[in-house]
Amino acid sequence: MLLGVLVVGCADEPGPLPVAPTPPPAPPPQATVYHTVSGIVYEETSAGKVPVVGVDVYCESCDPPLGHSLKVTDAKGAFSFAQAPKGVIAIVLAKQGYVLPNQPDQSGADGLGWMGTLEVAVDGDTLRDIQIARK
Repeated sequence: MLLGVLVVGCADEPGPLPVAPTPPPAPPPQATVYHTVSGIVYEETSAGKVPVVGVDVYCESCDPPLGHSLKVTDAKGAFSFAQAPKGVIAIVLAKQGYVLPNQPDQSGADGLGWMGTLEVAVDGDTLRDIQIARK
């Protein structure tokens, strides 16, 4: 009798299909974490550090989804980007009559172009004061 059961079990008739295991649920998407990058743009004078008003401070990768963020320093020389990604970002500055110390003057013959670029490492909220100098 056992032999008969084995023969029936080996018949060419299809049996029930195996059930695929249920995959584990997908992990929730990770939210991108942004950080604040802020600081003071200043000029070093005989009286010490003096804030510079009206400096254009540009960040290509800040304040998504569009980026291309331009801030202008206030009466205290302050700027702030609310959403900067983790990593190294580029900050570009412009102010007629000024240069970035220890960098070639890139502002052009009329002095209206960008002074140059600074790389800022962002690994959390970041404070980065920036010195500029008169030409």
